Amino acid sequence: MNRKTLLIASILSLAVACSTVEQLQLATLPAEPLASAVPTLSAEQSTLAVPTETAAQSLPTPTTCASEDINKLGQSIAEDYPFVTAEEVMTWFCNGADLEDILVALASEDETGTPAEEMLVMRAEGLSWEEIWQIVGFSE
Repeated sequence: MNRKTLLIASILSLAVACSTVEQLQLATLPAEPLASAVPTLSAEQSTLAVPTETAAQSLPTPTTCASEDINKLGQSIAEDYPFVTAEEVMTWFCNGADLEDILVALASEDETGTPAEEMLVMRAEGLSWEEIWQIVGFSE
């Protein structure tokens, strides 16, 4: 079995250990998570808006943009990779990365030393994992 196959198998077994497939499917974000948190000013209101405490509290954060189960998954992932925090994992997730891609990026960082965040940016730009691994020098 080559290194990439082992990496993918490890990631899948970690995902199964962390959660059921149903919980992973819950890992979706609303299409516009910030839309309801942006205040709208009327013509009579000042052009300078100071966010109210309520508006600031409603903005998604790494721990509020997802369900409690997803936050537990983020914590579990961080426990398996000591070079990342649960907050970083959840920030990536809240910014649109799939949990599977986060796991692949972390496992790849562990093997190559290339920061997971760099690989997640490449993934968000449309590169496949095969292309990313070629770029970072992760070969069989």
